[in-house]
Amino acid sequence: MAGVKLDKDSVEFQMFNDFWKIFQEYYYPDRSDEYWDAFVKELDNFLVKYKNHSLARELTRLLENYFEQKMKLQ
Repeated sequence: MAGVKLDKDSVEFQMFNDFWKIFQEYYYPDRSDEYWDAFVKELDNFLVKYKNHSLARELTRLLENYFEQKMKLQ
């Protein structure tokens, strides 16, 4: 299987860096409206930045589901 090293100027490299920042910033979900409003706004900005790229849509969907499940387990 062939791997790839993403170029730092590629859309995917930048997208994963931004995704990682969002992941870290919102890692501890809570039930407050403030948390979820800010989180959803951040995801919307991410989608706008990456022009609704299919990978960006999947990443935001995955992260939202993950944090919802994580919050329910708390």
